[in-house]
Amino acid sequence: MIKVLRKWVYITPDTSGTKGTGGAWLQDYDVKVFSTKAKRRHRSKHINWKELFAIVYTFVSWAEQWKNKHVIVFYDNEAVVEGVNKRSIRGAAIRPLQTLFLLTANHDIDVATV
Repeated sequence: MIKVLRKWVYITPDTSGTKGTGGAWLQDYDVKVFSTKAKRRHRSKHINWKELFAIVYTFVSWAEQWKNKHVIVFYDNEAVVEGVNKRSIRGAAIRPLQTLFLLTANHDIDVATV
């Protein structure tokens, strides 16, 4: 049996309560960044939903390039960190979490948060 070594990818997405979403992908002495404004319909949503949306947005942007890799998400929201690592979260934030795991399954990506 041949063991495939996976590369590691490090990302740091974040969200603002009303302003928008941004983040960075750190890899091999290179940094790629993104930012986007929050849509008006999302501004009143719970912060956990917004934080998970930031992670999903990052994966939608770069998942094609992360096939067969481990992605470590550095995050500052304890509920989101726990939700991703336990694969479950309460409330409406479950929707973006499910979307995240669908993306990771489709691209054979392992994801963990710290």
